[in-house]
Amino acid sequence: MSESIIDFESAINSYKAKHIHTINDRDAVYAYVGQEKNEILESLDKIDTLFVVDGHHRLASTQYTKNKQNCLCAIMNIQSLKIQSITRVMNQSLKPFDECIEYLIKEGHTIQSGREALKGHVLIEYNGESVLVELLDRFSNYDTYLLHTQIISQAFGEYNSNNLRYEMSDYIAKPGEVVFKTQPVSVDEFITLAKENVILPPKTTCFMPKLPSLLVLSVRDIKSPF
Repeated sequence: MSESIIDFESAINSYKAKHIHTINDRDAVYAYVGQEKNEILESLDKIDTLFVVDGHHRLASTQYTKNKQNCLCAIMNIQSLKIQSITRVMNQSLKPFDECIEYLIKEGHTIQSGREALKGHVLIEYNGESVLVELLDRFSNYDTYLLHTQIISQAFGEYNSNNLRYEMSDYIAKPGEVVFKTQPVSVDEFITLAKENVILPPKTTCFMPKLPSLLVLSVRDIKSPF
């Protein structure tokens, strides 16, 4: 993902694609060859910073594998992306829900009714009820870390994050489930954290849109359409 402003829409309008592969009513892949391809690639020279927001495991494996020298990637303008938080879901509460809330109150958390996650807070949904819990000793943008240490483990008794399910931020709780939602970091916050080499907890952010899964074959006997 590029921090620099690159107008990909203008490139689509200015250059004629060799092939256009429509994926759905919103997404399509434009394939360029020859001079058009070269000019588009040259425009990428202005990029001064790249952030790897997805596929970092594939990139790392490429760096350490002798027989794999390349890794497919997609460069996007950071301002065109939407950052979402990742919702934690417990299939069922290990303790009575009211008991968990009482514990948080005794620990000094401010709790109020709410329908939307706020900075420094966690929105907890359970059987049609939703409460907004203020996190304690919050610092920087570690709401996800504090969610696990202060609420999921201490109040709800779940110490194994592998027992949680991860959903998108707009997930609606089903009967019996306990759902934990946080507010996502902004683009500016993400850039600042990345430049300061801050490592956020796993499953903190989700970047949209996501590319569709593709299978790419490179076989000499198959003539590529590109």
